[in-house]
Amino acid sequence: MSARRSGGSALLGSSPLVDSDATRWEGRGVRAEAVARQMATLRQGVGDEEGYALTRASVMNLIAYVSVTADAQRVIAAVDELAVRHPSRAIVLAPEPGGGFALDAEVVLHRHPMAAHGLIFERALLRPRGANPE
Repeated sequence: MSARRSGGSALLGSSPLVDSDATRWEGRGVRAEAVARQMATLRQGVGDEEGYALTRASVMNLIAYVSVTADAQRVIAAVDELAVRHPSRAIVLAPEPGGGFALDAEVVLHRHPMAAHGLIFERALLRPRGANPE
């Protein structure tokens, strides 16, 4: 993975961003199918320094619902920390108020920091706007 870091948690379009520990895709106004497709595309596109494919490690699927948008970053940090010991596919849902429905998303594939050979785990942050959570 090459060295490029995204600036903050704002959703910036629909392009992959890469840093030394994670590969990230962000999209605004996307469909759920596009998020799933990007997760698969990112997994297929990452490799180690020698060009070998990385393996997704996942002992569970975790879904976290954030009812207060301000808590989303704290929940994401906890999910990412948990994944170091229990690699998983995590989906964080953080609905926001709004008029018409739209879905913003961020997908992150993290390289496992303690793995001798390329293991990754993944997290998606889904921010549906205009969705009534009740």
